[in-house]
Amino acid sequence: MKRTLIVLSLSGLLTACLDSSGGSSGNSEATPPVSTPAMAALEESGEIPRLDRSTDLAGLDTDQDGVRDDIQTHIDSHYTDQAQRNAALQAARAMQEVFSVDLHDLVAVKEVNRRLARADHCIYLVFEEGNDNKPAAEVSRELEAIATNTRERLERYLEFNKALDGTSWAMPRGNTCE
Repeated sequence: MKRTLIVLSLSGLLTACLDSSGGSSGNSEATPPVSTPAMAALEESGEIPRLDRSTDLAGLDTDQDGVRDDIQTHIDSHYTDQAQRNAALQAARAMQEVFSVDLHDLVAVKEVNRRLARADHCIYLVFEEGNDNKPAAEVSRELEAIATNTRERLERYLEFNKALDGTSWAMPRGNTCE
């Protein structure tokens, strides 16, 4: 059920971000997100995470640990194993850097991408297949989806990936967990 909701959430977000011709709607004024009663009920039941839907790219991080508060709450409530929690927090911190890096500074963009790759590799080390854990790929996709939960954040993530166009990097090796 949760996998379906995440996929549907991403599909809905992408649909909302694109006009009928497949391009950006070009609306420069950010419209506040609409919270429907159905969405509120799903959040209340825990079926979907209660996320910051402001137009602010960074979102709220009251303890200044590099992880948006709503994402940290989600991680804290879904990952009780310390190694899994640490891996998820590492990925969330790396993903958060996407929203603040100067996209015109290729060295900085590649460094953030290196941190994302190391965090993703850590997730694959910690969430081993064949046991009772959630599959690593699902954890990785879920964290990416909740981090890019608004039009502004998704567009920024797409711009970040476009800034990496034509670059290459090595896959991390060894234990990349922080």
